[in-house]
Amino acid sequence: MDLLTTVCAHHLDAEAAVPPAIHRRVLLKRVHDFIDQHLPDPELTPAAVAAGCQVSLRHLHRLFEE
Repeated sequence: MDLLTTVCAHHLDAEAAVPPAIHRRVLLKRVHDFIDQHLPDPELTPAAVAAGCQVSLRHLHRLFEE
């Protein structure tokens, strides 16, 4: 449901109306999917994950603080 909400908001140019918690959950899902797809890669590092998900390394670390 979060993903659908985010996609609809994007297409309606209403992304600011989506609560930050939903943005966080959707991004975390993208990060987990990226990691799962690239797990066998010996070059998989936090920096590679951040680049692959188009977020800063600092933002990636903050996602996993909890």
